[in-house]
Amino acid sequence: MSDTAETNAGTSPPIRAKRASLRRTVFVLAFAVLVVIGVVAVTMGARLYDITNLAMETQNATIPESVSQNRHALEAERLARYAELVLRVPDDAARAESAELAAQLAAGLASDVDGRLKSSVNEAGRLIAEGGHHRRQQLLDAPNARRERRERHGRKPPP
Repeated sequence: MSDTAETNAGTSPPIRAKRASLRRTVFVLAFAVLVVIGVVAVTMGARLYDITNLAMETQNATIPESVSQNRHALEAERLARYAELVLRVPDDAARAESAELAAQLAAGLASDVDGRLKSSVNEAGRLIAEGGHHRRQQLLDAPNARRERRERHGRKPPP
């Protein structure tokens, strides 16, 4: 037993030192892992804050502006359709109604758009109204013009 006691007594301090060194290494690694997890958590938290701000900005500014621009585009299309009706419809009543609707739509659209588009919308409304008056005059002059052409060319009117 004395040999065993001597052997254990001789190896006991290095085993304790290895255990202490292993314990320190585990604590250092655990601390390093905790630091890395903390850095990742702080970074993710900052990114989540940025994402939340972007979502709020999208909800409060971007989406309403997009909806407004979409509505303006649809109203501009309607204005173009009214303008086409004003220029193409031979019926005075339908043409006058389309011109009136176009003027109302242009006035509403001009009051709703920003300053740089307001003058363009007002000009479009004015041109539609002028086009309606011009088209009316063309239609009124058309029978006279046909008659004058026939008279110049010596043709007789159809029976």
